[in-house]
Amino acid sequence: MYRGRQVVFCTTALAVLAAVTGCAGSGSNPLPVTPTSHSGITMTFTSPSATTDFPRPDAVTPESAKQLCDMISPKIGDWRNQSATARKADFNLVVHDWAARSGGLNTQVLEDRTMVDRITSQTCPATRQQALDALQISDLADGLIGFGK
Repeated sequence: MYRGRQVVFCTTALAVLAAVTGCAGSGSNPLPVTPTSHSGITMTFTSPSATTDFPRPDAVTPESAKQLCDMISPKIGDWRNQSATARKADFNLVVHDWAARSGGLNTQVLEDRTMVDRITSQTCPATRQQALDALQISDLADGLIGFGK
């Protein structure tokens, strides 16, 4: 009984699709050859300009650098009480969450893990040192999974 309903539904859906798109069974072109126009509807497409405010994955703004520090800081207490594996996993989640929010920097973090050290050394050295102590690593790059150093 259930299979019969599926066949009826699929057949009906295909018939409706053919009727809506104007598809004929004789092999004719189902799409109109000339574009149609409707009064009162205007569509304008513009290309983005160089000044458009798009995230730049190759640039870390002062605001995003501060955000990284602000995301690391509340986690430091938790990392002190976690196993080495758990704290490094959580640290990676924090950094990649920040990278995604900062215009998609995830690839850059994977390829150059030291960028996190550079950013935190310049923006929040005290927070960086506390994170290093809690994570029990010599630099933040050591706590990140990635391809480069």
